[in-house]
Amino acid sequence: MDNILLFKEISKYDLSKVGFKGLNLATLKHEGLNIPSGYVIISEAFRKFVFETDLKINIESSLSKLSLNNVQAISDEIQKRIMNTEFPEELKEEIIDSYTSLEFDIGKSKLIDMLGVKEDTLVAVRSSYTEEKIDDSKLSQLTLLGVKGKKELLKAVKSCWASLYTKDMILYRQRNKIITNISNAVIVQKMIDAEVSGIVYTSNLESKKKSEILIKACLGLGHEIEKLVCDKYVVDKKELATKEYEINAQENEWYRDKETGEIRKKSIKENKSQKLNDRMIREVARLAKKILTLLNKEQIVEFSVYKDDIYILQSKDLKMDFEDYTKVEKEQVEEQNPEIEIIDLYEPNLEEDLAVLEEMMLQDLEKLNHEAVKVAVEPKRTDDFIKKEEAKQKEDDVLEFIAEVQKRIEDASADNELQKPKKSLDKDTELLSIELIKTLSDKMEKQLREKDFEGYSETKSLLKKAIGQL
Repeated sequence: MDNILLFKEISKYDLSKVGFKGLNLATLKHEGLNIPSGYVIISEAFRKFVFETDLKINIESSLSKLSLNNVQAISDEIQKRIMNTEFPEELKEEIIDSYTSLEFDIGKSKLIDMLGVKEDTLVAVRSSYTEEKIDDSKLSQLTLLGVKGKKELLKAVKSCWASLYTKDMILYRQRNKIITNISNAVIVQKMIDAEVSGIVYTSNLESKKKSEILIKACLGLGHEIEKLVCDKYVVDKKELATKEYEINAQENEWYRDKETGEIRKKSIKENKSQKLNDRMIREVARLAKKILTLLNKEQIVEFSVYKDDIYILQSKDLKMDFEDYTKVEKEQVEEQNPEIEIIDLYEPNLEEDLAVLEEMMLQDLEKLNHEAVKVAVEPKRTDDFIKKEEAKQKEDDVLEFIAEVQKRIEDASADNELQKPKKSLDKDTELLSIELIKTLSDKMEKQLREKDFEGYSETKSLLKKAIGQL
């Protein structure tokens, strides 16, 4: 399929197609880690979506009206257009076919499958940025849990694409003058009905110690986990021994309604029990250490636990400095990961946002609009369009050739002779040849107007022959 890549099909060369999250998941899957089945709708699919539905023209038109006081309105307008636009049929079929294939796991066929009665697969749908300079700790990527059924899946995919045009994302791109090739990949992955969920940091971002692993865990699904009261465990990275426990009472948890498939929050009795036992803490830390080795970068890893199995849901870079780096370690890291010039990230600040937009309006908007319109008017490359392009190219060739011939005729008439004739000609022959060239040139123009390209090719040959005689 042109727009879909299964995890097993993704290689290290596919970063621009699948984004950092997609590539990390595929890498870990290749290395045998327990990654739920899934696939990636590549970044190019969004570009096709906006080109083939004429959305790109509408989006760029909306952005051209951006001003100091309408950013949210423009954002809402664009996102609404995306959500209300139908998929091109071919792209829609690819997404649905790939979703349907997730219903079947080799060696795990269910009786309902054998009887021909199938339930829609429950999936998680996530955005995956392809730009390294976008830090999703400041510009969060959309995650939708409990997506069930083809209709809801298509809606979720469009939601991920629409998230490219939130107010924060628009301001970020305007600040950094990113106006073309805007896109993201979308990860579709079987959802785990987690009993415990969590996040593990391959180095402790709270103590800023590289020698420690930090684990946060909660009961239920990890939806909006940053808003839940979680347990915290600090693990020594070398020995994998738990150094610190912080057991917190959890009052609410997210769960999946088994009848509707919806993700809901419920209150639970004050629960002060340890969310992960010591064996599971050690295993999560071991996996984090392995992921750090495989990806060779500090990571933030999301995981779920179901029936004592640990599933890795996503992994993204952890970008910060740690206090216990040794001088040698710093030099090694700098050598392995040379510094890349990264532009300032967007952090919400009303005063700065207004200043940025004011500067854009006063200095750069004309240029941005010109470039945006230039990109926006790029037409769909249908068969008719390609034929017209070829015809236009032929037309340009003919006009160029005729212009060259006419120039030579004018030069010859002015000087009463052609430039360096290959052989001597009497006056009558010369005048006849010039008249023939004019006649053939006029004929080619007529054939051009009538789109008789076969005829003009023959006339062109005669014209070259006539010129060759002079």
